[in-house]
Amino acid sequence: MAGFATAPGTGLYGASKFAVEGITEALHGELAPLGVRVTVVEPGGSAKAAKAIVDVIEAADPPLRLQLGADAVDQVEAEFALVQGELDTWQHVSLSTAV
Repeated sequence: MAGFATAPGTGLYGASKFAVEGITEALHGELAPLGVRVTVVEPGGSAKAAKAIVDVIEAADPPLRLQLGADAVDQVEAEFALVQGELDTWQHVSLSTAV
């Protein structure tokens, strides 16, 4: 999960995980026309992760990102809420720079 949202004191670790996220996202777009699918797995504290990963590997249309565990889902939802709140608050500034 450190590649999706990180915390103080884990900057370098989080940065390396963010890099994996970015590479995977680029590969997703680059390889899709060739029929190759890629998924980055974002595990939380789940002991049932292996079965879920196998299920995704066998899926016809696997996700780009797969969060595993309630804690992982909660963290993604919290990060989305934070980003949405900032976007709503600062959208007027962002849009003021449009060409």
